[in-house]
Amino acid sequence: MNGDQKIVDRNLTDYIAQCTVDLFILLDRMTKQHFRTSNYSVVCFPSMKILSDVAHQWDLELRNLETQQPNGIRPTKSIATLSFWIKKLKPIRAFYVPKSKETQDSAPSASCPVCGTPSANGRPSGEDMEAQLRAAMNNFDLEIHDINERISITLAIEQLVDYATGEDYLLHRTVISEEGIHFNRGDIVRFLEKYFHQRLGKGSATIYDNMIINMRYRTFATHHLVHILDQILFSITHMNDEKKETHKKERSRKLRIALSGVT
Repeated sequence: MNGDQKIVDRNLTDYIAQCTVDLFILLDRMTKQHFRTSNYSVVCFPSMKILSDVAHQWDLELRNLETQQPNGIRPTKSIATLSFWIKKLKPIRAFYVPKSKETQDSAPSASCPVCGTPSANGRPSGEDMEAQLRAAMNNFDLEIHDINERISITLAIEQLVDYATGEDYLLHRTVISEEGIHFNRGDIVRFLEKYFHQRLGKGSATIYDNMIINMRYRTFATHHLVHILDQILFSITHMNDEKKETHKKERSRKLRIALSGVT
């Protein structure tokens, strides 16, 4: 192995390690915030070993894809690929833990537009690892068995919203830069709530419920999620264009009224 190859390998190792740490912090925060309720908090145990494998597979798949797409990889492919490997390798175990009476009164002030579960504005204060483990063992029957499927969807949508509103997200180094993507966050959240909470046929299952089942029990690959993210992005782009057109017509109407002297 020559000197240049050693540098490349070391840089890749450092990159994977940094991605693993970023994922650990991100998924730990998201699991505790998005899935706690007024009566239950959530303790979770992300595996650093499996997260390292997730980061490695994410990087490997996108670098292989880069050889076929020399102009760069679209953000939705990067987002979907990361979520797929979380769903595939399942790096998280999580448990509902009943809150004490003192903490039950502090209800979250926001809710996730995807799953509809109340979420906190900031990072919840957590117990130390020993206390978390003890709480989980005492509530083994309350394990969230499909947490990895749920968090992979939530992560994908959260990152898509950040991308669409011009915020920072977990961007892979091969992704192309797309300028001019700055939608209103409130508009996107309202659209996502309407989209994911739609009921299918006459049953009680929503689009979100159906996605969880498909991701866990059916064949659900990266390209399936890419199509969904692209459709959402297309829809909010169309919605944004319609909103601009409506505002343009309203301004024109007010201008005509002003010029005609009509009050």
